[in-house]
Amino acid sequence: MRLSAEYARDSEKLGDILAVKAKAWEAVRAGCTSDKQADKKWDSSDHGITEMRLRLSLKAKEKEMSSISTFLRVLDAEARNLM
Repeated sequence: MRLSAEYARDSEKLGDILAVKAKAWEAVRAGCTSDKQADKKWDSSDHGITEMRLRLSLKAKEKEMSSISTFLRVLDAEARNLM
């Protein structure tokens, strides 16, 4: 439950960051000659760094939840075979 709650909280934070990114994108893109350059500029900002950290955190939580789910399925299968 704790992991799911953290995942939901981080997803909401990421949504907030992406909303800021959408609003700020024109200003970020204005001083750049390409989208890639603008992406790098965004990534170096505080919001960009937070976005990357949240994405990595969400990915790690997905992997952990998947691992727990697999472990529970194995335990369930073992319990069924014992009965």
